[in-house]
Amino acid sequence: MDERSLVLLRRKLEALNYTEALDAASAPLVSHIVNDLIRTTDSYCSIKQQASKYAQEIATFNTKLEVVKQDCGRLSKENTQLHEQLIREAERYEQLQKESYQRTKKLEDQVAELSYWKHQALSRYDGLEKDNQGLRKRVAELIKLGEKRSKAGEHTTPCSVDKQQ
Repeated sequence: MDERSLVLLRRKLEALNYTEALDAASAPLVSHIVNDLIRTTDSYCSIKQQASKYAQEIATFNTKLEVVKQDCGRLSKENTQLHEQLIREAERYEQLQKESYQRTKKLEDQVAELSYWKHQALSRYDGLEKDNQGLRKRVAELIKLGEKRSKAGEHTTPCSVDKQQ
């Protein structure tokens, strides 16, 4: 190894706080070891920076993960509440539907009953109307008969007219 390389190697060793004497025979071995040490130190610093960067990313991720966990818990709770509300609404709807069916059935029964009574009233009305027409005819016949008798000169009372028939 030349003198210039040896001086440069000693400076590197001094920078690393190695102040011991260095002879020319061990200089090539020490040079390789120093270069390996520098590469290892550089690699260590690089890995340390990467580890620091990864640790920072992990911390950021954990912060975001915690927010997501909180949102997940909140959303789960909200989902449960909505599910319970949906069940209550379905039960309420079912109850309303049942009540509507019962009211409809009751109204249909009332309509059927009212139709029956309407039919009965119309039948009775028709019967009374026929009776009324029959009585009118009878009255008209009696009036004609009374007029005929009065023309004939008979004077009778209405009670005697009924007895003669």
